Amino acid sequence: MRLKDVAKRAGVASATVSRVLNGYAGVKSSTRARVLRAAEELKYKPNLHARTLAGRQSRVLGIVMANLYNPFFADIYHAIETDARQCGYDVLLANSSQDVKLLKSSVHRLLGQQVAGLGVFPEMEPAILEELREARIPVVLFDAGTPEESFTCIDFD
Repeated sequence: MRLKDVAKRAGVASATVSRVLNGYAGVKSSTRARVLRAAEELKYKPNLHARTLAGRQSRVLGIVMANLYNPFFADIYHAIETDARQCGYDVLLANSSQDVKLLKSSVHRLLGQQVAGLGVFPEMEPAILEELREARIPVVLFDAGTPEESFTCIDFD
């Protein structure tokens, strides 16, 4: 199902459908209701990759955990996912299994997905930190690195 199919069903332009689905003001309430009804009837699901390619900011956060078998990290992930959903974000998860090679490939994969931000919860290597600096996205590090422009660091006592 495509955006233009929703527009045709609702009897409006594709741009109007886009404005309604992205929550922009300035659309009459009757038109908004017609678009939402058409989207629901057609079971329309936005293409998140297309949105990112169109220049909109990604609504996906990447998380790399050291060891998901450890309940400590599972609890952290659960809290992140819950808060992210409440803020309108989806979460992509990777488990590095405390392996530096897996950590590096996970970070590369998530950056390739054009995530809006990245949380890394295993130990870090300087080379990976440099790649994260170059990515120019918000990064949260757990027990690694030092706070700087785009890095937030969480230390555990």
